[in-house]
Amino acid sequence: MSAIPTYKDIIDLIKKGATIEAQEQIMALREAAMNLQDENHMLRETLKGLEAALAFKDGLQFVAPFYFKEGDGHPFCSRCWEKDRAGIHVGPRITKGYVHVRVCPQCKSDYYIGDVDLRPISI
Repeated sequence: MSAIPTYKDIIDLIKKGATIEAQEQIMALREAAMNLQDENHMLRETLKGLEAALAFKDGLQFVAPFYFKEGDGHPFCSRCWEKDRAGIHVGPRITKGYVHVRVCPQCKSDYYIGDVDLRPISI
């Protein structure tokens, strides 16, 4: 007999009068069907995740030094995306010393985005 009982196996047992064995085979068949349903559900969820990741990847555009997604004005960290395929938004512009930077909250990479204007303000 195969690992998963077949309809024919169960019918043969019933014809032989082995009803207890047939019931055991029916239970084994039910268990196998439930396991296959669980596996099918897991595979469908995995497929959904992969499709979403692919759609995200296809929607990204690199504009140095960041990745952008259409419709999302907040840039993504290029290091996180290229190394880990993680879509992590960088933080807002901050000033460090004499330059403006954006910092990734995940990998802590600094991205230079401009110098601080040191010209005196005329009154």
